[in-house]
Amino acid sequence: MVPVAKIRKVLDVGKSESRLMKDLEIHYSVLDFRNAQQIAYRYRMKPYNNQWQEADDRRIAYYTNLPPGNFAFEVQAKHTFGNWGPVATTKISVAPDYYETLWFKLLIGVLILAFLYGVFRIRTFSLRTRSVHLAQEIRARTTQLETMNTELERVNKELHLASITDPLTGLQNRAAFRKSLQEQIDNKQPVALLFLDLDNFKEINDTLGHEFGDLLLIEIAKRIQSKIRQHDTVDRLGGHEFVVLLTELTDVHGI
Repeated sequence: MVPVAKIRKVLDVGKSESRLMKDLEIHYSVLDFRNAQQIAYRYRMKPYNNQWQEADDRRIAYYTNLPPGNFAFEVQAKHTFGNWGPVATTKISVAPDYYETLWFKLLIGVLILAFLYGVFRIRTFSLRTRSVHLAQEIRARTTQLETMNTELERVNKELHLASITDPLTGLQNRAAFRKSLQEQIDNKQPVALLFLDLDNFKEINDTLGHEFGDLLLIEIAKRIQSKIRQHDTVDRLGGHEFVVLLTELTDVHGI
């Protein structure tokens, strides 16, 4: 006769207190009083493993860390040189652990998205803050550069004015006179020159002092300027020598 296998019991031997049927011992046997040692077994857990597992005469199947799901455990028996008997089947349902449930995975997904969003917000805030600070620094540097440029222009103007101005009388100096004269010549404009020289100026300095001589030169410069036309210029060539550059000679009545 073909032996008929029977599933006796299914034990959850897992150490977890949740008792989710993840670690199992499945006991099976055949009721045979002739020679139980000559009976072989094979089993499988569908769909976890569809291949038959040869167990020889062992009457216990072990499974550890089964995934969550619904399974069908099947077992067959046969005599050593006989045919396999009918399949004995039992249904086994393995419940998911909390970290295997859909809601937990969704929660983890939400937490990951929240974390990424938080990182994105922090990064965006950091970049915005850096952008504001950079804009403020640029404005400060721009203002500083504008102030420096303004100051540089002022200094350049003062230097240029100092280079063409007699420091005592405030008149144009010899270099400015030469430049003005050269411009008139280059533009082919008729000009006239009036040279003025103070006689006995050295005696004034020797008698009354150089300070008085400087005051005299300043006063003479003012009086000459008051007598020339608006488009004419008076220059101090040096010492007590002056020159008046007359332009636009079509009108000489005001000289």
